[in-house]
Amino acid sequence: MEENRTATRVPAILNTLYQNPSSETLNRTFSKDVCQDGMCILVGERLTEGSPISLTVTLSDPTVRVIRAEGQVIWQRAWDGVTAGVSLKYMTGIRFTNLGNTNQSHLNQFIVRSPHRSGNMNGVLEALRQKVLSRAESFPVQMTLLKSPPVRIAAVANYFPDQVVDNEEIIRSGLDATDATIRRALGAVERRAASPSQSNAEMMARIAKQLLQESNLDVSQLNRIICSANPPDCAAPNVASIVQQKIGASCPAMDLEMSCAGWLAGVDLASRCIATGEKYILVLASSLVGSRINFRNRMHRAIFGDGAGGVLLESSERSDILSAGLWTDGRYYDKIYVPYSWSQIPDSIPKEFSDSFFMSGNQEDFFTTMEFYLRPFCERLWEAAGVSKDQIDHFLLHQPSMPLFEYSLKTLAVPREKVMNLFPQYGNLVAAEMPVYIAEGIQSGRIHRGDLVFAVAYGAGFTMGGMVMRY
Repeated sequence: MEENRTATRVPAILNTLYQNPSSETLNRTFSKDVCQDGMCILVGERLTEGSPISLTVTLSDPTVRVIRAEGQVIWQRAWDGVTAGVSLKYMTGIRFTNLGNTNQSHLNQFIVRSPHRSGNMNGVLEALRQKVLSRAESFPVQMTLLKSPPVRIAAVANYFPDQVVDNEEIIRSGLDATDATIRRALGAVERRAASPSQSNAEMMARIAKQLLQESNLDVSQLNRIICSANPPDCAAPNVASIVQQKIGASCPAMDLEMSCAGWLAGVDLASRCIATGEKYILVLASSLVGSRINFRNRMHRAIFGDGAGGVLLESSERSDILSAGLWTDGRYYDKIYVPYSWSQIPDSIPKEFSDSFFMSGNQEDFFTTMEFYLRPFCERLWEAAGVSKDQIDHFLLHQPSMPLFEYSLKTLAVPREKVMNLFPQYGNLVAAEMPVYIAEGIQSGRIHRGDLVFAVAYGAGFTMGGMVMRY
């Protein structure tokens, strides 16, 4: 039955997700080959001939395209040569039953351009076998990983501007929508907005002073200040140097940008600095994206709020941070783009967005990247921390919008009652989100001393950061 094809197949090792409609589990795997009518994938379970199956396939030709398809299992056989311990045991033939015109066009282009149209199938099988064997444990994440640095979280704080911007105000500014539409599409209800006289440096200085006061630490004892400001107040100097001046510190002060993962990147760096001898480090983050960025699409404006948060980390024999990690996939750098006046705008971005915030309208880029990378990224952090998902008391999941947040819940299979949801109240706070959530959880009495907390954020680049901490 495998050879009953009317279309020419091409060898293709493609990142693929499949889902049995009777199960909510998303399974990550590779394809072996593909044609206009179907494909062959590797799976680790017996599937019944004739059973339906849902597929998400990432093509790279050379731009990344994602296609979704409904299919039917038409054959399955054991995959010879796979060693014990690797779960992908069966080659499975899939016939597409619903692909759609756009997806079919993308697939046809990929097949026509494929350099392997007349390739050696045995060679592709061996390459596929080696890829599975080499990445079976870590598929598909390449990331930094930090285990139990000697770091204690001495104090946590957050700050919000006074002005509340509700959906009606966004609508009055030029968005052709209703409050109900914004709530349904984004989950946003209100967000905070800074006054014209406020800056990232001013908000982070507030946080810094509060952290020093709560921990009874003199500013002269600081070894380093790390700031993540979105967007920076100026091209030069770095924002952290202004924060240093405002609080009267004399230690080195540096900026660190990694989009929504910026504060987590700062925690990662600070933990490494403490592990090499430094004692007290402020890690601060703030966002003025909502009030400072030019938004051509006003629906995008409805996503973002302003605010700031931070922590004081100190050296300690007891480690509060059990694991931390960072990840980047620069292939998607043009999917979210905010230019300076002198920026070289990628050709893929429409000309009308050359002076404003741009976010790709192809939602598949965001959802599928999360499907492929979010779960294995988190699983490696949990493993490095020596904890299971079930042991975690609080999940702080990034909320770029309510649809992506809900999708992350499904992808990670996290109990909703363990997840903090502040997006309707504050919007997307970019790098400031995680410290704000930690502070809110502690201030509200939800997070207690001894609780296990997991935080993960992802954003433009694409970038991702995560951390397991015991408060």
